[in-house]
Amino acid sequence: MPDHRAYLTELKMTFGSALRRHRIDCGLSQREMSAIHGLSQNVISAVENGKNNVSLSMMARLATAVDSNVPAMLTATK
Repeated sequence: MPDHRAYLTELKMTFGSALRRHRIDCGLSQREMSAIHGLSQNVISAVENGKNNVSLSMMARLATAVDSNVPAMLTATK
């Protein structure tokens, strides 16, 4: 039986890494992204580092902020 926690950790890390790459590709710092999209810099940092459990709606909001979508960010390679 697969380890549920390990799988969730992998998904959080994959999404976070993709968010960081896309944010940088968009030319945004964490501070700029937080100011533009009304999120705290701490939240963005925690998501990028796989430290936060993020709701599907927050994932969609973050993905849209960096011109992407949730499925693409969850299947991104590191």
